[in-house]
Amino acid sequence: MTIKKPLIINQPEVGKLIRELRICTALTQEQFAATLGVTYPTANRWENGHDI
Repeated sequence: MTIKKPLIINQPEVGKLIRELRICTALTQEQFAATLGVTYPTANRWENGHDI
């Protein structure tokens, strides 16, 4: 039996990934937030490393 470890990504990597995804889709933070159904400040905090 193999026990898998959960995927752990530190916060700076998450912010970078969010920014890369947003840029690859050619969306502003406002558009990205609307697409995800969250507010602009929430998407901004995620991307800039606050309150994840």
